[in-house]
Amino acid sequence: MEPDSTLIGVAEIAVALAGFSGIAAAVRHGTAKTWPRSDRDRFVDLVMHSGIALFASLLPLIFAHRGGIDAELWAVSSSTWAICAAIGIGLSMARSRSRGTLTSVPNLAVPFLFLLVLILQVYNVISLQEFWPYLTGLCANLAFAFAQFMALAMPHTAPD
Repeated sequence: MEPDSTLIGVAEIAVALAGFSGIAAAVRHGTAKTWPRSDRDRFVDLVMHSGIALFASLLPLIFAHRGGIDAELWAVSSSTWAICAAIGIGLSMARSRSRGTLTSVPNLAVPFLFLLVLILQVYNVISLQEFWPYLTGLCANLAFAFAQFMALAMPHTAPD
């Protein structure tokens, strides 16, 4: 599969996830005037990571029309993804820290996994300059967005 068709596929998935998130939230909460904070956070994370995947999949397509698909394209794209991901991780961790939930294992695992993908992007900028590390970053965004979507869509059981 060519990189351009893969990027278009990622963009379509990102748009679908963001679109279905509103449906999942509406079905789950109906006409409730306020959402639980955890669901608001999931919704924000879902839309943010879908948006990053969308933006980051379209950006190389725009640059490819300027100079074609080459190693420089993947270096620039990876650096852009790394900046967006670092901002996203920082905002999410700040939100978790302000609520006192940063110490739980799931709240530390996700930033750690994104940190590994972030390191891969930096390595891609410096050395590899290939498509697959960049695609790994996009897939990480989609996987996290999908996990948030599932958390919104699945019914919660009331504590006993």
